[in-house]
Amino acid sequence: MKYPTLTALKQYFTNTPPQQRTSTFHLIAAEQYPRKEAEELLIKTIVPKNAPADLSLTAYSAEALTPMTLISELEMMNMFCPHRLLIIQHAEALNSATIDALVAYCEKPNPAVTLVVSMETIN
Repeated sequence: MKYPTLTALKQYFTNTPPQQRTSTFHLIAAEQYPRKEAEELLIKTIVPKNAPADLSLTAYSAEALTPMTLISELEMMNMFCPHRLLIIQHAEALNSATIDALVAYCEKPNPAVTLVVSMETIN
């Protein structure tokens, strides 16, 4: 589904129970500010309030992300945090090997992880 505004995304979270939410979000906007606002909404909505931030939220810049690191983060389970949020910023800079790993993951995502891919444009 496409949510063209932050208000529409908020409405999605209001109307969709957690167990029925999608496990992957793509934030696409030419400017940094709308993507940052959407990331903050996702963090506030998805990250458990009582969970330690270092266990429940991880953010990577695409330039620093390798396929092995990506898969490790996406498949990791944590007994201290039942649900994790992984944000990939500047995803337009992902290399082809990391994109292939990401596509393979999206076919069978980890239900304990919500993946956010943030980018200026789709290549």
